[in-house]
Amino acid sequence: MVQKSRCGKSGATKCCLCSDLLQPRFWTVAGAHVQGNVDDLAKPYRHVSVLGPACAGLCAKIPSATNGRCSMRNLLLIPTFEVFFLLAIEAQAAPVHLRCEYLENPIGIDVATPHFSWQSDNSERDWHQIAYQILVASSPDYLKKGIADVWDSGKQNSSESVGIPYGGLQLESRKRYHWAVRVWDSKGQQSQSSALAWWEMGLLRKSDWIAKWINWKNPEGDADRAGIRWIWVSGEDALHATPKSVGVFHTEIKLDELPKDASLFLLARGHFKAEVNGHPAGAKRDWHEFDREDITDQLRVGENSIDIAVTVAEPRPFGPERAGGWKDCGWWRCS
Repeated sequence: MVQKSRCGKSGATKCCLCSDLLQPRFWTVAGAHVQGNVDDLAKPYRHVSVLGPACAGLCAKIPSATNGRCSMRNLLLIPTFEVFFLLAIEAQAAPVHLRCEYLENPIGIDVATPHFSWQSDNSERDWHQIAYQILVASSPDYLKKGIADVWDSGKQNSSESVGIPYGGLQLESRKRYHWAVRVWDSKGQQSQSSALAWWEMGLLRKSDWIAKWINWKNPEGDADRAGIRWIWVSGEDALHATPKSVGVFHTEIKLDELPKDASLFLLARGHFKAEVNGHPAGAKRDWHEFDREDITDQLRVGENSIDIAVTVAEPRPFGPERAGGWKDCGWWRCS
């Protein structure tokens, strides 16, 4: 018996029945006309609009065999196959959101053993991964052909998908590597990531640092510094002092009356602590600029003492100050 559609017409209706099949409430009625389990299969996929073009195409072909009419019985066959087709796709969970060192396609990776992570796009209830395989190649073309010339982890029986360590050939500085991952589920179905991922190595060894610093030299700088004299411990060069050595500077001033305002200006090449009459008056670390400290409240009428302890800072581990090159001092520039 031909059912009546929501269009208000009988079974003689043409393609308006196709649009009815896409309506969520119509699937239950349609399922009763085919197999007993079609209704259950269709319910999770009521939202799938891809059925529209397939159904419309069916209506265009059927009239020749049905005397120009689209009957419910004819129309129900194709949606049934569409549902089974969608179920087959849904069951396969392609790995997505591939990450290297927890970043998407990162550059400058400076660890010799990076870690891989991914997620699954499967929404099926109780789905879980039981095995994985990571493929790493030197070019995307190799990877597309299934050639892992850098590392093939082999099939690993594990549900882990976060922080998997690399275990292949030694990685090279400044080189880009491409990778993909395959996973298996509890039913033995295999799927592979569709989008190729990659990462790029940074500089792994000291010998890789071959660039030279570029800086600007102020043509008037030497003249500006000609009248400046660094004060340091007697007998030592202030610009080549031993790192972490401490020099203490002391001076005294006599005041007949308290000043309205008083400030202490300091420039120390390293760390310093200042005291006025035994009270803290300021401290800085790795300081290379003038520092102003208000010492009005620390002063008194009569004799006043000012003590400044300066600690020589260690050379910077990176920057133009190390332009002398790599030496046996490790990361530090030798004096």
